[in-house]
Amino acid sequence: MLEKLYLNKREILEKSQKFFKNSSSLILKIGCELEFFLFEENLQKPVNQATRDDFIAELQIELPKKFPLIYRIEEEQGVSQIEVKTVFTPDLSRLCEELEDAKNFIKNLAAQKKLTASFAAQPFVDDCGSALQFNISLHQNDKNIFEFDENILKNVAGNLLKMTNQMMIFLAPKKEDYARFSYEINRNLFKKGKFTAPINLSFGADNRTCAIRVPRVHQALFQTNGKRLEYRIAAANADIFLAIAALLLVISSDEKNYPKQIHGNAFDEQYEVAEFCMSLNEAKKIFEKENFIKEKFFEFSIPN
Repeated sequence: MLEKLYLNKREILEKSQKFFKNSSSLILKIGCELEFFLFEENLQKPVNQATRDDFIAELQIELPKKFPLIYRIEEEQGVSQIEVKTVFTPDLSRLCEELEDAKNFIKNLAAQKKLTASFAAQPFVDDCGSALQFNISLHQNDKNIFEFDENILKNVAGNLLKMTNQMMIFLAPKKEDYARFSYEINRNLFKKGKFTAPINLSFGADNRTCAIRVPRVHQALFQTNGKRLEYRIAAANADIFLAIAALLLVISSDEKNYPKQIHGNAFDEQYEVAEFCMSLNEAKKIFEKENFIKEKFFEFSIPN
């Protein structure tokens, strides 16, 4: 069943964009942050700092030339971890094509150097996971709506949280991806002062323990875009076409959902925040039920 969707993912994304355009007068812009680890060829050991620095330096030259939406490549918190960032763009088809091609370029470049670039969600139990984070904003007449309408921002966040479980099959498509959401792993990472992955359907301002974060500080080209939602759930190996197609459908919803803001550590038990599904089997069961995203995706997968 899912194979049909993956085979038709470009068609699904195109029709999802048309659906959004017909549902809203606003323009959706998305920028991505993609993380991965660099290993020695046998995947037994992460590369040393010098090897990572050399690899980053080469990517900094090659990726922006080949993929203009990519503007920054830098080291991340994890040992041998690297992050690739894109600018915000309304051209979501191009964003998906460039990021997918960039992942293949990175893997091939690593192989040429007898290294391995791993986009696995949680390669280590004692280090950061790797995510595909979506930075989201809505615009009208060249103005970022999130800058002056807090209700729209919170409503988009609320709808994303409410429908996350319907999207999980695409956000975390492999069984092992769900280790990244482990309470124990993230609690220990938090104690070490490292970035954590979300473990529940939480919303916060500049709070990296939450599933959705509204950053206080806007870096580099992100700053020109203004206020954004950072949707932090997707694993680095998520299919970007189907993930963004699902985001389009959710953000087009006119349902009213306003999440409660978390001010502390989102996975502290005191907050009693609802969880998203924590296994691939659970994600499949939720998707197989009749739901909005499933119905639209199969409708969109029919050729014109």
